[in-house]
Amino acid sequence: MSSASEDSQLNITLHSGALVYLQLNQSAEDKDDKEPRILFADGFTHSDVRAAPEKHFSFPNALFRVLPKLSYEAQGPGSRPQDREREKASNRAIRTAPPIPLNYDRTVQLEHLRSGKFLTVEPREGARLDNECLKVHLVEDGKKESWLQLKPSMKARTAGS
Repeated sequence: MSSASEDSQLNITLHSGALVYLQLNQSAEDKDDKEPRILFADGFTHSDVRAAPEKHFSFPNALFRVLPKLSYEAQGPGSRPQDREREKASNRAIRTAPPIPLNYDRTVQLEHLRSGKFLTVEPREGARLDNECLKVHLVEDGKKESWLQLKPSMKARTAGS
């Protein structure tokens, strides 16, 4: 039988607007390094995203605001100026809307708190230090590559829960 405090810990729901940090799982070869690694970025002088133990950077550089998926359809070269303005207004409304619960399989974006830039994964580029990994960096206005999908680490819950 679980206690009330255990039940409340299991039912924590992520909401839009929440501040989060991203801690990496340690691989088998990293087990000798006892400190967990956290993603962080300067966001102003460099757009690179790095992973390091917390003592190696300022923690506010690791905070991201969770936002619902923003639209980028009108950013293409053939789009009309009025479509771009309408899209900007729609994205502003999404960003200032009251918090909503974000369930699994929901697409979100992570906005770097200090710089206002978006965490972006480049699917066709390798990371600078490890070409087997994808490049992750911050971009000014976001784009479709800034969309991330919430997936459970274990299949204890179904999509939408």
